[in-house]
Amino acid sequence: MLVGVDIKKRIEYVSPKDSDPKTVFVLKPMTGSEMIDLSMLSNGKEIKLSREYINILLERSIVEIRDFKSSNGEVVNTSEKEKIKLVMDEIPVMVLGDLALEITRINGLTEDDKKNS
Repeated sequence: MLVGVDIKKRIEYVSPKDSDPKTVFVLKPMTGSEMIDLSMLSNGKEIKLSREYINILLERSIVEIRDFKSSNGEVVNTSEKEKIKLVMDEIPVMVLGDLALEITRINGLTEDDKKNS
């Protein structure tokens, strides 16, 4: 029996590289059609982690950001797509990588998970 993707599910993520007070990224699983769009950027078995791929991954999965301190000192709490895009431009690259890995984990099994199932 097939089980559908619960696109209403929300997962809170805090980067292990963050300090107090923590910035919370609220993530959602991607729909099947969103995953197909992303698969167009891979060459079959390998995913090329290009800027385009990561931007699409983050854009489609992050639905809210809470307690982010912008470079001008403003604390941002938003679920508006345009504001989320602006915040993403200020996130350190290491944290963007952490977010991309977490989103990948949420949306599919890692090789270790496949071996353990």
